[in-house]
Amino acid sequence: MEITIVENLQRADLNPMEEARAFKSLMDQFTLSQEEVSTRVGKKRSTVANSLRLLQLPLDVQEDLFEGRLTAGHARAILSIPEPQKQRNLRNLIVTKGLSVREAEATAKRLTAENKPKPPKSETIEVQMRNLQEEMSMKIGLQVYIRPVNNSTGKVEIQYQSLDDFETLCDFIGIEKS
Repeated sequence: MEITIVENLQRADLNPMEEARAFKSLMDQFTLSQEEVSTRVGKKRSTVANSLRLLQLPLDVQEDLFEGRLTAGHARAILSIPEPQKQRNLRNLIVTKGLSVREAEATAKRLTAENKPKPPKSETIEVQMRNLQEEMSMKIGLQVYIRPVNNSTGKVEIQYQSLDDFETLCDFIGIEKS
């Protein structure tokens, strides 16, 4: 039985839903992990995992995928949205407007972003400054501190522990040592 399913999976003409159901069948009937399925069918584990995710779609969307009205790429864009109703809304847009996969991904991103509360502006600036401080520290190789004074001014401090560190800083910013 396992050999039959594996051979069926290796056919080139399976649609994404048939493939996902076959992977699931292998896992359930023979208590296999995704890794074991991937080895048996000669596909990457990530391919098996992504295929199995298609089974999480609402049934009507799975049917569209089975019938070829949607591609696996469209389905992955739909899966990026957590709410089933918004998933169906995106599905309707894809089918009625003929969205490409890239357009579907952009729309999914926009629909998902609508749900996320915007962080307060001051928090966003603090996070940006902290990220910038870390990035500068990594790039220079020395500890960098960014200290905002008000909305438009501040200080950047670069801490060095030795003359070698200071020379490294001078080299980094292009100052010749005398």
